[in-house]
Amino acid sequence: LFVGYRGLHQKKIIFKDVSVVNPKKENEVNFNVEEIKRRILNAMEKDEIFLNDKLTVYEFSKFVNSNSKYVSSILNSEFKQNFATFVNSYRIEKAKKVLKSEVSKNYTIEAISEMVGFKSKSAFNNAFKSFVGKTPSAYKKG
Repeated sequence: LFVGYRGLHQKKIIFKDVSVVNPKKENEVNFNVEEIKRRILNAMEKDEIFLNDKLTVYEFSKFVNSNSKYVSSILNSEFKQNFATFVNSYRIEKAKKVLKSEVSKNYTIEAISEMVGFKSKSAFNNAFKSFVGKTPSAYKKG
C-alpha cells in the first residue's frame, strides 16, 4: 500500500528528445573543423613542421592545439589521406623544389631526403616514386 501511495505522488520525469539536433552545436562543430583545418594547413605551409623527421600524429596534434584522434579524423575526412601520406605529400613537394633548384647540385639524394624530413634514403625513394612516378635521381635529371 505504501509503495502504491508513493508511486502516485512521484514527480513526473520528462525525457528530452535526443533526436532533435541543436543547430548551434552543429555550427560549433563545423567551425571547429574549419579552424583545425586552417591550423593544419598553417602548420604545414607556413611553419613547415613536416621537415621534422620525428614528427608523429601526437606531436602534430599538440602543435595545432587539438587531440590526435580529432586531427586524424579531419585528415581522413577533409583531405582524404592518412597522417603519413599527408605529411609525405608535403615532403615530396619540398623535395621536388630542392631537386629542381641549383642548390641540389651540392647535395646527394640522401642529404636531400634528410633535409625534407625522411629518416632514410629508401623511404624517400619509395615515397617519391609513389607520388611522382619516378625516382628522385630520374626527376633531377629530367
